[in-house]
Amino acid sequence: METLAVAEAKAHGKKIILSLKGYTDINDVLHLVGREIYVLRDQLPLLSDGEYYWCDLLGLQVMTEDGDILGELVDIISTGSNDVYVVHGGGDKEILIPALDDVVLDVDTVAGRMTVSLPEGLLDL
Repeated sequence: METLAVAEAKAHGKKIILSLKGYTDINDVLHLVGREIYVLRDQLPLLSDGEYYWCDLLGLQVMTEDGDILGELVDIISTGSNDVYVVHGGGDKEILIPALDDVVLDVDTVAGRMTVSLPEGLLDL
């Protein structure tokens, strides 16, 4: 793993343009194209109450307000209007849960669980 320092970062549409310290010519960083970038946790901005990084949500056990376990949050789909949580239950069962305040009642990352109130008929689909 190679550690690089960021000189500047700016949004460009749905992407981020990074300038790296010590690199002034784009040809010097071509070997980095397509590689994954990791950020140290303490370098991430603090979030407001009720906001979470995706990495904190993935793997949470999702349950209803009645205590019924729906499964594990395995993916998050960004739709533009609101995110959608992909929950895998037993077998091939997949539940798509809208990330809305009236649906997601509680997120407890310490306990590893999310409590939801499912819209009427969601499990019937």
